[in-house]
Amino acid sequence: MFLHIKKIKQKLLSSLIILPFLFLYQNCASNLGSENLSPIECLNGDCTGEESVGDLSCAFDGDKIANGSVINAYLHSTSETCTEKEERTCSSGELSGSYEYVNCSTLPNAKKSCLFNKKSILHSMQTVAYRSSTVPSNQSCDSVKEFRTCDDSDLSGSYEFPSCKVSAPESCRFEDEVIADSEFKFTYERSSVVSPAVCKSQKRICTNGKLSGSYAFGSCNVDMPQSCSFGGKTIPHLGTANAYLTSSVPNGEMCSRQIRKCDDGVMSGSYKFSTCVVNKPRSCLFDEKTIPNGGDVYAYFRSQESYRASNPCRVEQRRCSDGDLSGTAEFSSCKIVYPTCNYGSHELDQMEGIITDVVIQSAISWYPVKTFSQISNNNNYRCSYIVKKCNKGKMYTGMDYTLDADVRNKCRNPLMGEPIRVSGNMTNYIIIKDLSGKELPKRSYKFDGVFPK
Repeated sequence: MFLHIKKIKQKLLSSLIILPFLFLYQNCASNLGSENLSPIECLNGDCTGEESVGDLSCAFDGDKIANGSVINAYLHSTSETCTEKEERTCSSGELSGSYEYVNCSTLPNAKKSCLFNKKSILHSMQTVAYRSSTVPSNQSCDSVKEFRTCDDSDLSGSYEFPSCKVSAPESCRFEDEVIADSEFKFTYERSSVVSPAVCKSQKRICTNGKLSGSYAFGSCNVDMPQSCSFGGKTIPHLGTANAYLTSSVPNGEMCSRQIRKCDDGVMSGSYKFSTCVVNKPRSCLFDEKTIPNGGDVYAYFRSQESYRASNPCRVEQRRCSDGDLSGTAEFSSCKIVYPTCNYGSHELDQMEGIITDVVIQSAISWYPVKTFSQISNNNNYRCSYIVKKCNKGKMYTGMDYTLDADVRNKCRNPLMGEPIRVSGNMTNYIIIKDLSGKELPKRSYKFDGVFPK
């Protein structure tokens, strides 16, 4: 009985001795989550130092275990005997074993500790946790912090990170230049402007990786304006020129004009021609002949037509208007077709005549003479011809002479019998009349027996 009481007293005393050290350790562990702190080493409640790069030590329950060192670790934070423990050895940064508790309590009804980031959190103790390990430079870690309390191995809260760091502000990049946070750069709306215009600038400030403003050029040059070329001429900057849609338009239409302006070597507008003329009226072509604009030509609907037609060789007056010839008649001439006449061995066309009789008449008395010799011996006598013409297939007398039979027999027809014999070529003036009886001009014909058309 007394022995059992003694053992209980020893356990209580042992726990009382350990608790202050655990409390000091817990305070140290809770400080590991402070803002902007690097991983640190905690020993006997003092948290100092900074983990060096390339260190071969190991970390266990927030402490630094030297390379080659051995520690005791427990499977549970509370137990009746605390006999479930193991030795864990640090070897080149790797810690052997798997038990996670640095202490074990054998007190009756002792509450279990919690684990957070491989550290023991005693029952009812708190630790600081963070929603993220870093926050932007314009935020505080307090905005992502919470206190997590251990309640018999159950840790309240949900934040997972034991520490938090405020990130350094990000720089900005413009073209090939890096602009530090809070620094600024003057940029320009355009890379160049034409005098007398001036470059328009803008102050752009870098704020944690974001550059204010919108001007996109890092420099700006003031250039002299360039002239333009149009229609073979130089157009000065801001000068204008008349331009036309086409180089010519048909007669009666107007040229479409556009005023184009030179702006630093670039002409506004789209019309391409520098001049435009109104074309003169075009002439027409008919039967290989040129008809001037406004001129007329008489044309026929047929090239030939029978005299029996009701209106043979009907004519049409066609007028040329800017290359367009009115009307539809196609032929420049038309022949009225008549039947021919046969007289002796001759075939005569319409209005073609032949001398059928020859008489000798006195130039004074117009009485016929009776001998051929009087033609050459006496100039008061002459030989007259009786001409017959072909008209619509029938022969008609072309001269109205009334001669008795004796005279007609004395004056022989050269086509039908003995020719008239005179010195040289016999010619005479012959009166020619058309079908209407109109007398035509006198002409001298060589007497060959056939009256010309």
